[in-house]
Amino acid sequence: MSPRPPWWGSTPADVLVIDAPTIGPGAARARVLRAWEPGSTLHLLPDGRWALRLAVGRLWRAESAPGLPLGRDADGRLRWTWHGVAHQAALDELPRVPLVGWVDLAALPVERLVPLERAVAPEAKIVATPSPPAVDLSRLARVGRDSRATAVAAELARRSAEAQGRGRGGRGRQESGGAVPRRNRLAELVLRSPTGGLVTRRHARYLRELTEDFERRNFDAALRRAIALTGDGGRLSLRMPAPRAGRLSPRTGPQGPGRALGVGGATVDGHLRALYQQAAERLEADARVEEAAFVHADLLGSVADAVRLLERHEQPALAATLAQERGLPVETAVRLWWRAGERERAIDLARSRGAFAAAVGRLPAEDRAAWRREWVAFCRATSDPAGAVRAAWPEPGLRDEVRSDLASACALGGADAAEMFALAVTHMPGDGAVEAADGLLRRPVTDDAPSRLRFVETLGAWVVTDPAADRRLTAQALRLLVREPRLLSDLTGPDRKRLVNALAGRADPLAAADLPRPVVPPNRPGVAPSVTVAGAGQIPVLDAAITSAGVLLALGDHGVRLAGPAGQTLARWDVPAHQVVLADHGAAALLAVRGDALTEFYRLDLVTRRVGRWLTLRLQRTASSFGGAGLLACDSRGIVLLDTTSSGAARELWRQRLGPWEVVVDLARSPSQFAAVIRADGSGELPPGLHLWRWTSTDMLLRGRDIVELPLAPVTSTALSAAGQLVTVHASTDGAGSVVRRQYPYGGAAMSQPVAEPIQAVAGGAEWGFASQTPRGLLVQGDRAGVIGLAGNPWEVLLPGAGSAGLRVGPQRVTVWAPDGRVVALDTATGRVLARFVTSA
Repeated sequence: MSPRPPWWGSTPADVLVIDAPTIGPGAARARVLRAWEPGSTLHLLPDGRWALRLAVGRLWRAESAPGLPLGRDADGRLRWTWHGVAHQAALDELPRVPLVGWVDLAALPVERLVPLERAVAPEAKIVATPSPPAVDLSRLARVGRDSRATAVAAELARRSAEAQGRGRGGRGRQESGGAVPRRNRLAELVLRSPTGGLVTRRHARYLRELTEDFERRNFDAALRRAIALTGDGGRLSLRMPAPRAGRLSPRTGPQGPGRALGVGGATVDGHLRALYQQAAERLEADARVEEAAFVHADLLGSVADAVRLLERHEQPALAATLAQERGLPVETAVRLWWRAGERERAIDLARSRGAFAAAVGRLPAEDRAAWRREWVAFCRATSDPAGAVRAAWPEPGLRDEVRSDLASACALGGADAAEMFALAVTHMPGDGAVEAADGLLRRPVTDDAPSRLRFVETLGAWVVTDPAADRRLTAQALRLLVREPRLLSDLTGPDRKRLVNALAGRADPLAAADLPRPVVPPNRPGVAPSVTVAGAGQIPVLDAAITSAGVLLALGDHGVRLAGPAGQTLARWDVPAHQVVLADHGAAALLAVRGDALTEFYRLDLVTRRVGRWLTLRLQRTASSFGGAGLLACDSRGIVLLDTTSSGAARELWRQRLGPWEVVVDLARSPSQFAAVIRADGSGELPPGLHLWRWTSTDMLLRGRDIVELPLAPVTSTALSAAGQLVTVHASTDGAGSVVRRQYPYGGAAMSQPVAEPIQAVAGGAEWGFASQTPRGLLVQGDRAGVIGLAGNPWEVLLPGAGSAGLRVGPQRVTVWAPDGRVVALDTATGRVLARFVTSA
């Protein structure tokens, strides 16, 4: 098999790979126990992950499986890819994970029961139940004897005998691991009752008639009566399947659950699957394309096969609709819409999902320049000049068209500006640009190590158009790496080697020969940044966000400011703002002005320093960041993604509908995923309680959901991360400390950790932090010693005299502010303080 893991869609697998080092042993054990069945074994992979081998393979959805589904080769060997390297091993040769210590029974009291009188064991009587005659499906269907039909008949006979045994009070078969779904319990009880035999015979008759229709190629009747197959057996139903009406074409809406019959098992499922696959092949051969696609998508559950079939037979529009609505990767739908001539629809889908980069490699070579032009236009509409340059740069004919974007991106500063300057030098190596680049490479590295590394990496990736300038600058870059080898410490070993070899291969040969190879010093533990800001400011701060251009402050009725590292005003806008919704690329923001029921939004472009009114919307909650083109928010109908490039009206790009009494109480977002906590009263589709859901941003698919379990102790604070981790802080039983509890949206067991002093969870957008009142003042922390599950370098901010604090966590950057006007911004990767000040009038 191919070592590439199935990251999306459905796939048959009998091995689940569970990443125990990442999610922790507790959550990993919960996943193993949830999927365990008699005959399963648990093995340890060389990289520390667990491989759960199931007794019987099944069809898994990759995004909802307890682990990564993998199949084995015909020889029983398991193949997988880890960190870009392909591995293989015989599963039986891998060591077993010990299960003995998973259940601790030491604390349970043992009571030994002594019989009062020893009863005489009754003699067991063996009653031979005559086996029913075998059902010959071949004779009933008037076709030749088939080994598959014989196996199905034997399975039906076995189940009939079991039903009779249950009717007489016998045990019947035992359920294999896992709880029976709630909606199947009534059907299971009926099948175990004396009337179960009647239901079994009706289903057996249906199966015989369906087999006869397929064997006689009466596909219209057979497909209308056929049941959909699912990996978990589907929903057990006692009623006969109702015939389908209308056109036999693949459904483009959400696919409902399959159905399971009251007869058979794996044998009947395999028999139906073989019938469906054979029917799909015959329908395709007869040019009945839509019916064949219906079989693949709706009966077999293989949407990818249906899309490929439609594409082979020149039906890209239906294939694109199917791919978009049934959860295939968004770049597949974009490519198909483009091929179908629906270019506006392809562009609109790419805009709403941020899929320009993913789709460009799937398009024909002759269309990629046009696609990149649309990508550039999208980046310009979202005020992302650096993104526009990156979109156009691989196409040499487009580089001159983005010169203005290149200049705008350089003006923002930061690592992105260093990358843009390197691209400008490679494309336009004038004397002034080459001298400036040479001076940059010669200067000692102080606090601009990330920017300097980005410049060198970009120079190594793109060749300067002037060969003499290219030799000069690459030689200077090599000297810089030899002089400052710590610049390479953030790169992996292969990336370091690739960069050094690329520079050495283009540098002046004599200079490259004389220079030694850079020796990277070992990484030392990062120093935890600890900052104290004493004294309140003069203007209250409602929200703050660190950008490449400075710290953006929402000051309520005092307007909006862009402040420098020491608090100096770099720009000012007389627009009231209560919240800053920062774009992921950092070059634009939405400013929210909240009223009693309405929220007014302004668009701010940090490149041109222009602000303009966008829309006034009735929203209940807004995420703290957005993707540049889509604003994630909550209203009375659920969760919605709004097109921020539209004017005059709010255009919905996506919506998760909720019932009238299902309310979103928390929302967290990052560039790759988002999560929500939903409160339901039970009057709608959701059961009563709190629900934790998580989606991925690229395809907007729901990837995990669970019901929040809270202890009896009162909740003092909560915080939600974009990965769907919900942290709740509870008062300890003695009232002197706190208990931190964390829950995931994929059904794992919640983990709790006691903390000695009272603390509060502080939501930070993508992640969270903790705040506690100490004798020195309010202490806000990230990776807190003794608190479970916080990743990244530790940091802390002390705000003496402050009563509360706000937090915004981004990629390697943290912004902390107090409502009384104190602001701190930190680089968690280097421990550097990016800004520290109090506001002034």
